Amino acid sequence: MSIAAASATGTPTFTPINQIKTTQYSGRKMDTEDITNMSSTGVTREYAPTLNDAGQLAISGVWDPSDPGQLMLSAAFDAQTLLSVKHQLPLIQDAATVQTTGPLLTYVGYVTESTFDIQFDKSSTFNATIKITGIITITPGS
Repeated sequence: MSIAAASATGTPTFTPINQIKTTQYSGRKMDTEDITNMSSTGVTREYAPTLNDAGQLAISGVWDPSDPGQLMLSAAFDAQTLLSVKHQLPLIQDAATVQTTGPLLTYVGYVTESTFDIQFDKSSTFNATIKITGIITITPGS
């Protein structure tokens, strides 16, 4: 599994983000509007979809202050830079499929959180959250 990011402007040059231990996608949802009216039947509200929210990616890992990918996340946060993200997922094997690569997720987003936890008796860690803007494209493994 790997995650790489680049500025979303111009021709992207992707930089791997190293030392990641965990990733979590959350918050993917659809907003709705209450369209219940006097012509609605019964006593149940009616809803219509409005906008989708692609959610966010939370990552955490071992902090390496010299890692170009981790430095890029921090700089993107400071500058409010829109990033292009490529998340190569691990190979998924089942009895019916033989693949050499896992699925690839691609999207753009902003770093909305960038923190460090520095301790003297443990490995230092970093956390970052990327708020996804737009659609997540999923390319199946091959």
